[in-house]
Amino acid sequence: MRERLQSERKAHFLETINTFGSLLMKTSTTQESVWCVTKHAVGELGYIDCIIYLFNDDGVLFQCAAHGNKNPIAQDVLNPIKLKMGEGICGHVALTGIGEIIADTSKDPRYIVDDEDRRSEITVPILSDGIVIGIIDSEYPEKDYFSDHDLKILNTIASMLSFKISQSKAVEELAITNKQLAFQHEEKQKQADELAIANKELAFQNDEKEKRADELAIANKELAFQNDEKEKRADELAIANKELTFQNGEKQKRANELAIANKELTFQNDEKQKRANELAIAKKELDFQVVLTKNRIETESIAKELRQFIETANAPIFGIDNKGMVNEWNQTSEKITGFKKEDVLGQNLVKTYITEDYRDAVKKVLDNALKGQETANYEFPLFTKGGQRVMVLLNASTRRNAEGEIVGVLGVGQDISEMDKLRTQSESVAKELRQFIETANAPIFGIDNKGRVNEWNQTSEKITRFKKEDVLGEDLVQTYITQDYQKQVKEVLDNALKGQETANYEFPLFTKGGQRVMVLLNASTRRNAEGEIVGVIGVGQDITILNEHKENLESKVESRTQEFQESLEREKELGQLKTSFVSMASHEFRTPLTSINAIADVILRYYEKLSRNDINKRLEKIKEEVEDMVIMLEDILIIGKSEAQKLDYNPKLLDIVALIKNIITEYQFGESEKRFIVYDISLPVIMAQVDKKWIKHIIINLFSNALKYSNKDKQIEISIKKEQSGISFSFEDYGIGISKQDIKLLFKPFHRGNNVQNISGTGLGLSVLQKAVELHKGTIEVKSKIGKGSYFRIILPINK
Repeated sequence: MRERLQSERKAHFLETINTFGSLLMKTSTTQESVWCVTKHAVGELGYIDCIIYLFNDDGVLFQCAAHGNKNPIAQDVLNPIKLKMGEGICGHVALTGIGEIIADTSKDPRYIVDDEDRRSEITVPILSDGIVIGIIDSEYPEKDYFSDHDLKILNTIASMLSFKISQSKAVEELAITNKQLAFQHEEKQKQADELAIANKELAFQNDEKEKRADELAIANKELAFQNDEKEKRADELAIANKELTFQNGEKQKRANELAIANKELTFQNDEKQKRANELAIAKKELDFQVVLTKNRIETESIAKELRQFIETANAPIFGIDNKGMVNEWNQTSEKITGFKKEDVLGQNLVKTYITEDYRDAVKKVLDNALKGQETANYEFPLFTKGGQRVMVLLNASTRRNAEGEIVGVLGVGQDISEMDKLRTQSESVAKELRQFIETANAPIFGIDNKGRVNEWNQTSEKITRFKKEDVLGEDLVQTYITQDYQKQVKEVLDNALKGQETANYEFPLFTKGGQRVMVLLNASTRRNAEGEIVGVIGVGQDITILNEHKENLESKVESRTQEFQESLEREKELGQLKTSFVSMASHEFRTPLTSINAIADVILRYYEKLSRNDINKRLEKIKEEVEDMVIMLEDILIIGKSEAQKLDYNPKLLDIVALIKNIITEYQFGESEKRFIVYDISLPVIMAQVDKKWIKHIIINLFSNALKYSNKDKQIEISIKKEQSGISFSFEDYGIGISKQDIKLLFKPFHRGNNVQNISGTGLGLSVLQKAVELHKGTIEVKSKIGKGSYFRIILPINK
């Protein structure tokens, strides 16, 4: 293989790169990707070994994959070594970012013996966004073994591996975002359930106030009766004047009775005032219920809008039954395949629309899902109506009926034939929480159609002291209801078994210690899936502590309402962010993908006529477009994480001057034309507690904007200073400037200035910058004039 002619080597290069590209497309994790490269570097290139190093969290290179003597067992590195930056040949290449061929290792003092001493070595860096993230290394026993052809192949393989590693990390971050969104949805559902409980408590209080009003009317009748009695007593006093001795005794009795009557009248007046106050409170609570009803209507409207968003999703969604026949096919599935829904329904998905070489694998994925073993991020092809093959990234989920039986598979996919690295996230529908009912603050119990207990939650256990396992299967009325209430309670439960539900019925339960607990009951009919009555579910309230609930109710409802309103606002903001993202992605991703497609088409059509230099220029253009899409996707992920408040922040004590200079120097390596930069630095070393990753986001955003929005002959001025107020660094350009109206909206996601014209951008960069500054508890100053330029100053506090 090593004796191929030059012309054969060119063909070999293209064949090798194509082989590695196909192999890497089938991997889904960083671990799979690096082991794939080491294995096939030996098999395809004729090397005797291949080792890949990656940086760990401590910034040290470690051997993560190998093939040859270092790999006697599958995916296991024998005696792995670690290298610091600059240590050995591999560490030096990681430091410089430039691949090397060592013709004779015995003459190179940097050479470090690993498993055995060899005479030739080739080492290339794995670069991501201009930063070295790892090394590919191979050695050979003979001198002068490796050539520039090998260096070119390994550099290309390293670029493909870097892309695949970044792709794997992006998929993992999307999965984390899905989980965060599901958790937020569950929290909102809990708040809605708590509001429902609060509504029931308010309804109970309204009933109590009506009872108090009835008691007040009875008290008024008693007062009228007492007034009549007083008149009778006056007549008796007139008669008693005739018998003085008897009269004195009778007068004293009547005087005592009048004193008692006056006390009763005073008490009744106080009670009337209490009832009036309670009626005023009841009116306020009724007004509050109207507001709650309005909020529930708005919540239902939002839920319908979200459902419509899923129905018209940009991702292809299709489903099969348990025999493999298509029974779901959404609008995006029709769009990417050309097959209408009515043409596809009832057809065998695998046999009709999957390419022959993938049929067995796809059938296995779908069969596993029909057994309850779901699959995520699986790539497979579909045939379009025109005969083209469309690659789809699939999440296959088991589909169940109301009884939990598996009835088919639902697939949520993404067309990745045109977007070769973007992976859409699919959101699953949240399941109802049985745990909430079990841990509800209200006692909840149920009976079957024979009166036997079949539900008994934790609060029921708490107020009665009877454990669930002791109560299940027992007759509720005969065993736990006081004898004087058994007939009435049985009548209420029998009515519910006939479909006649009862609300706010008071009855007593026996506790395990013999005490009687009064419960306010709502008895609801319980039905099965066919609508047949199978029992009664009772939701009660321990009204022995009603006064305590009454005192806390108003503040609790106010707090829950505030939380619910805040949740609705966050939901609206999230909906607006999703709408902006869909609009931006449809344009910003389509443009580079169209460019990549056009360039690839030119290469395929005129490959024989194009020179190697022309082909390389077009491949570089494809690489630039892909790098722009990666940066765009990273910004979108940061915005999504910030909305979920899940951004990582790991500050370390660093020299901010050296850090900023290094970031700018690395960025300039990728620029074709150098820009004149003027530095103004107050101290040669300024130490600060900062997160290196987020500082890099800030500097690259400010520097790239200064370059992008100013002419190439204009200088960029950078200032780094340590002041009493904190550490500051600023970027000033003399470009197109920003209007006052745009400055107000500068940090809003997806917003771009009115004067940017055809300059490319997503409107996310400064939003990410703002998040990074906020993590450091810093501030941003912006000054700008149209046509004069812009000035951005970041101030970070000094952490002692």
